[in-house]
Amino acid sequence: MTSPTNIILPSISNDIDTTNAVAAANPNPFNNAPPTFPSPLTTAALTSLFYTSSTTTTASPSSSISITNGISAAMASPPPPPSLQPEIAWEEVTIQIDKFLQAASYAAYKKCGTNIAIISFKFSKNFLQNNVKDYIWFNKEIQSSSPTHYLVPFRNGNRIVLADFNVMDKQLGYYDTIKKPWSNDFFLLKYSIEKYLSIHFDIADPESINSTINDTQYPSFAHICRIAEEICFNGRNRKINPFVIKDEAERIKRLLTMISTDGWKGEWLSTIKDTRINGIIQEVIMGAAVTTPSLVNGQNVSPSVVGRVGNGQTAAAGGGSTPRKSIDGERRTIESINRRFNITQPTMEIYEKKYPVLSKMLKIYLNFTKVRMDRYKTTPERKFTVRNTFNYKEYIDMNHYDAHDGLKLFDYFPFLVDLQESEKAALIKRFREPFLMFERIYDTLNTVGNALDNQYIMLQNGDCFHLNTLNQSQMSPEMTNVFKVVFSSWNTLLPIVRKINPDIMEAVYIFCCILLNSSYLDIQLSDAGDEIVRRGRLIILKEMKEFYDYDDVQWERIYLLRHVMLITEDSVREYKKKVVNIV
Repeated sequence: MTSPTNIILPSISNDIDTTNAVAAANPNPFNNAPPTFPSPLTTAALTSLFYTSSTTTTASPSSSISITNGISAAMASPPPPPSLQPEIAWEEVTIQIDKFLQAASYAAYKKCGTNIAIISFKFSKNFLQNNVKDYIWFNKEIQSSSPTHYLVPFRNGNRIVLADFNVMDKQLGYYDTIKKPWSNDFFLLKYSIEKYLSIHFDIADPESINSTINDTQYPSFAHICRIAEEICFNGRNRKINPFVIKDEAERIKRLLTMISTDGWKGEWLSTIKDTRINGIIQEVIMGAAVTTPSLVNGQNVSPSVVGRVGNGQTAAAGGGSTPRKSIDGERRTIESINRRFNITQPTMEIYEKKYPVLSKMLKIYLNFTKVRMDRYKTTPERKFTVRNTFNYKEYIDMNHYDAHDGLKLFDYFPFLVDLQESEKAALIKRFREPFLMFERIYDTLNTVGNALDNQYIMLQNGDCFHLNTLNQSQMSPEMTNVFKVVFSSWNTLLPIVRKINPDIMEAVYIFCCILLNSSYLDIQLSDAGDEIVRRGRLIILKEMKEFYDYDDVQWERIYLLRHVMLITEDSVREYKKKVVNIV
């Protein structure tokens, strides 16, 4: 099964390559799943046409340089390209570029569930005579849905360029690391792919495309690989900051070595950005225990965290924020609740148009909270009461009500309605525990706000308890084991979620991710069910990108939200190991 943070599908299988290139001497990257590739230690190595060099080897027309000596390490400051033996070099280029792009597509599918088709570099030898279908690589197990992108590496003079056929937007992007105009081959390629897909693509604005490419003086194999990698994992290219071509070339070299090893199953090296994101997550976790947290949904955000304020604007990381005037806890509570429930009709109409799936979850959640308020006779301006004695039986009863009555609303969530009844029931059953765990945190912070510190948890009926007063003294040994995990999870999640300060749309995104997480199910989904769930995950991810307006700084928050989901799922798995299931 798969990790709850990745929310992905199992392995894939690949089409058979029908061409007869250098495959006879090398394992064919089009065969088997995961794809297996020739080892860089045994494959004919890259020649100086790749602009590689070595401190111990002098390049000559007949010399070759091992990838392990630096596949593209010298691409940072390459000499002018040689003109000798180009055909031999381009055969080597074919092996390496196909290997990398197919592996990147496979790894992105494993991590994010994306569906990126790769058309072999061999196809570019003759766009008019070659048949596209003979050179295409795609994820065979998700063939019931079309790929969202077709990536095609091809040759423009003495360098590799990349065409990105974006099926969803019907846009064709042309990526050249030195930002030169396209050649006539670009139009031959466009014609061939449009004929194969029966889709017309508009050529994307070159200036807009070039604005996403880091500036380099010379063409670079490593650079074009990084552009393709960004498209595979994120659906678009974006400038890398900082961009050091030597570092990127070394990373590509390591990736080529890694994906060529026996038993490779889609693992991928972190980028510099990934490492920075992990640092942000750790900063949130470590800082949550020592930093005075901010009010959820619309108050100050810790200056060390990329945040959002209540109107959806960005609170810049590292820039600090201006404290608002101190107001009493009751007024803060009312304002917080109003932000949560008083979504005007025009705002909802905008949400429905721009984020149809997320807005559906938002409506379901608002109805869920209304059902609960009706049960406990409360109003949107809910009152909370601090109590000292925790009655675990009352809490179990409230969870049972939420699970058996409130969660019925989620049966009508998009994608679930298309599943078999048994599959839908399995997802809802798996969904309820992590949903109730996270929703208890979110409901607490939205209702209590800053009126109490982050050591208080609020139950569904408005009773608040300081975490230090919670104990298992009146519980059976089985219940004691369960509630130790529950109380510990509350203690962990409360300060982290408060510091992240999620907007309600970010909260419903977490709800969607939990609901469409097909891991740890009691049954195996059918192929059709797997595809429905996978498509749903891709759509909510796309809607979140639009919600963040494709802003890179705001987009980093998605990693924080996924980390919260991971903690939630791990907590639920931990207490499920205990004797009693409390809901």
